[in-house]
Amino acid sequence: MQPRCLRDLTPRRVREREPVKERLVVPPPPPPTCWERDGVREQVECVFVEESAYGYLWTSGWVNTVVTCESGWDPGAYNPAGYYGLFQLSAAWIWKLQAYGYWGSPVPNARMAVYVLGAQGRSAWSCSPW
Repeated sequence: MQPRCLRDLTPRRVREREPVKERLVVPPPPPPTCWERDGVREQVECVFVEESAYGYLWTSGWVNTVVTCESGWDPGAYNPAGYYGLFQLSAAWIWKLQAYGYWGSPVPNARMAVYVLGAQGRSAWSCSPW
């Protein structure tokens, strides 16, 4: 017979339990981001729809008119007078808003345009129909 102190140190056998089966709930996939949209128009429209929650006033027709007039929907459009991208933003705005990303990509340029729209209104664009 073992001394009492050694018997206390002997590990107890633990009965193995079956693992608890948890129901796995798979969340639905998130909606595609603006970057994942197919075309330039869809990406720009997506940005303005996302930003509309912040109270900026715009319409799809306004965006189409301004971008068609300013750049002809060319994301890399450059004007030697110092205007860049789809919305032909000035170099000063591009510099100030460079944290949004590269001006030649539709999504960052549209996000910059939303900022300018909030700061200056629709009058920031000479092609604005209003």
